[in-house]
Amino acid sequence: MTSPPATSEPSAQTVAAYFRELQDRICDALVEADGGTFDARELRNERGGVARPRVLTDGKVIEKAAVNFSHSRGESLPLAATERRPAASRRYPSP
Repeated sequence: MTSPPATSEPSAQTVAAYFRELQDRICDALVEADGGTFDARELRNERGGVARPRVLTDGKVIEKAAVNFSHSRGESLPLAATERRPAASRRYPSP
């Protein structure tokens, strides 16, 4: 298992790679434990962000499950990131 670097400010690419690998490990473990298959997609947007939705279907016990990862890019954080944590918006203010 890869861990994020021990620096105080890891790069966005390093953090995204860690979470993509974590998503892959979670999906692999679910398939191994329950069977089924994951529909895997990678959706890129014009600002360089990426979404990787993974949806498990036809497991022995789990009928349907999702393991999602999104890497957003832009001048400010998306509403979903600041709605419950307003302090985060002060660190990355809107333009």
